Amino acid sequence: MIGELAERQKFFSEKAQKLKNKNLWEKRGCQVVMSARNAADWLPIVFSSIENAMSHMDWVFHFADDESTDNTLKIAKSLSKYSSAKEFNVFKYSKADTVGQAKNRIIKKTLEYKEDYPAIFLADADDFFTQERSKGLLLRATELNEYFLVGSWVKVEKGEKETRTASESIPEGLFGPWATLLHVDLIPDNGKLFYENMPANEDLLLWAEFRAAGVKAIPINEFIACYYNTRFGTVSKPKEDKKREEYQIYQNLKAHILGEKV
Repeated sequence: MIGELAERQKFFSEKAQKLKNKNLWEKRGCQVVMSARNAADWLPIVFSSIENAMSHMDWVFHFADDESTDNTLKIAKSLSKYSSAKEFNVFKYSKADTVGQAKNRIIKKTLEYKEDYPAIFLADADDFFTQERSKGLLLRATELNEYFLVGSWVKVEKGEKETRTASESIPEGLFGPWATLLHVDLIPDNGKLFYENMPANEDLLLWAEFRAAGVKAIPINEFIACYYNTRFGTVSKPKEDKKREEYQIYQNLKAHILGEKV
């Protein structure tokens, strides 16, 4: 475990240095990436938000079904008929051991398109994707020549909405991939963007890994990137006991990476 984390730190540190001197956005094609399990109820409306956000853009879509037991796979395949994506790829996988593994399997597919589609938007099956994310974050990325941007976002819980600015979220490390734009060169050659040997919170750990490696997150406060739905029974909000246990694993790994006390 410790050896793998050290290797990841080395990779991200080297990338942070190399990308400083690179013209990152000569090509501006985008890739939207989603892994889902049993998301049939949410997928049509979330896909509609993605399609609305990505229309008139040069983009491809990669979807991974994590052995759903409902109609998720069937729905994903049917949505391809209504997409403006240049390619709409749907893959079926056996159940992953962890969320990080499930995400990484489909993230690896982005490397096949990296030359023409360097902009990576990671999406969840129950969170709403905005035009401000696709068009706004990409515009700022090209203007600033930056490789990792974070937009503001809205937390939606029981009908109540709370806006979190990027500048508030970044120091705390409390935001999801659904609020970001990252350059494909930040993805390791094996596709393992997220650390896989933890049950949840792999995204929060990645922000700590980035911070330790000098991968700077650029806040873009003026754009709302996502409407984030919190619901019990999802990976993002499991039952409280399990959630506390998973969060403690994350805290321990984060402390190791950043040299902090738990």
